[in-house]
Amino acid sequence: MTESIDSQKRALRRTAKKMAKKLAGNDISLTLRDHFITRYGAGPTGALAGYCPLPDEADVMPLLHTLSATGWSCGLPVVGEKQAPLIFRHWATGDELTKGAFATMQPGDGKPVIRPDILLVPMLAFDGKGARLGRGAGFYDRTLALLRQTSSILAIGVAYAEQKLDFVPTDAHDQPLDAVLTQHGFENF
Repeated sequence: MTESIDSQKRALRRTAKKMAKKLAGNDISLTLRDHFITRYGAGPTGALAGYCPLPDEADVMPLLHTLSATGWSCGLPVVGEKQAPLIFRHWATGDELTKGAFATMQPGDGKPVIRPDILLVPMLAFDGKGARLGRGAGFYDRTLALLRQTSSILAIGVAYAEQKLDFVPTDAHDQPLDAVLTQHGFENF
């Protein structure tokens, strides 16, 4: 009898969380920013949604500060109902954030909702085919599925290069990434 995908993911998450915790002391935020700007430029190009990193996630806030200052429309995720997709509220440098679900920081309810052209996606692990291992709640998978139904979206996972695995198990609902950005640059799928 083979192990179910869910149990494989749970076991992999435990290992990946330990790895992420070890890597968290390595600040790669400015390198991530520089790789992104080299590829997409700093000038206003569209709408981008990032995230406020949890302690064991790669930090994209320096990138968001730079893009916000140069005219990009930036947003951060807001967790709504448990089984709903994320929404993204406008964020700019200096905006106050409030504590949200799952210890996340998010813009307040008064900020307008944006629809990103590019979505930076946090993760615990990824593989060479664009599969992503998240924390298990499915928010980014539901969000990407919805965004892909209505128009194009570029989903860029953000991680430490050391979080790449040979294989990440997936279900039908798991949404693939278009690329991953690490301290070594972009890997496209």
